[in-house]
Amino acid sequence: MARHQDIDGWHREPPAVADLAPGALQFPCWAEPKADGLRAVAVIDGQGHASIRSRTGLVLSCPRIAAELEELLRGRTDYVLDGEIAGSSFARTQSAISTGDDTGLRFNVWAFITASEWNGETWPAHQGLILDRAARILPHDGQRVSGHFRFGLLCHDEASAEAAFRVFRASGYEGAVYKPMAATWGERWLRRKEHATIDAPIVGLEEGHGRLAGTVGAVLVDVAGAVTRIGSGLSNDVRRALWELGDRARGRMVEFRVEAAPASGRAAPAVFVRMRPDKDG
Repeated sequence: MARHQDIDGWHREPPAVADLAPGALQFPCWAEPKADGLRAVAVIDGQGHASIRSRTGLVLSCPRIAAELEELLRGRTDYVLDGEIAGSSFARTQSAISTGDDTGLRFNVWAFITASEWNGETWPAHQGLILDRAARILPHDGQRVSGHFRFGLLCHDEASAEAAFRVFRASGYEGAVYKPMAATWGERWLRRKEHATIDAPIVGLEEGHGRLAGTVGAVLVDVAGAVTRIGSGLSNDVRRALWELGDRARGRMVEFRVEAAPASGRAAPAVFVRMRPDKDG
């Protein structure tokens, strides 16, 4: 069977990563750094050609990264490299991909998935086997993909998981993703960041008052069936741009931060972080 044809028709989202809850980690687990980037996969087809795809299947313009992966994996076909593209900032990453200038971007490779595992023809390998596979395929110690880095730390208990998080933060990453060694690819992954953030679709816009009249005063998003109001953290540019979109803003994805509840017992405010066009449906 020409499995690369199945990959070319790919439209499968990488598995979701849940936020870390107390006591939820299963040991031993593999901890990887969480970059502030775009979730993506590199598809190596039956001819060894590489294409970079978004989480919803959109082909991303990353010619340098694709060419480097083709050279590195010459002779290997029908693989999907699960990972994340990141630059010096989230805005820089988005701009670079939109212009096709991927200079300065890294593709952080998390796992090598076979075409049959990706397409559901065979059951995905567990994390330990996936790491062994990466070590065999990648040059040297398995820590480098032609300038695109992936590294991690094996954690046996809560203390080592905490230490891994601190190491990643000190290295400039926004947090950690923990993957149980015995779980198959995509199962029971947990993410920890310095602040809890949530991605949710816009369901409405409120006009501002006073100096904010004629722009967005607050964004309304749907979180598990409940409407959350986001009124702070929005720049003037974002407020104007959303107001110009009007009803077209519905369904656009927003990332916001949940602040600690105030001592008064009032509802904790939600603070806008950024738009997430990479997650728009």
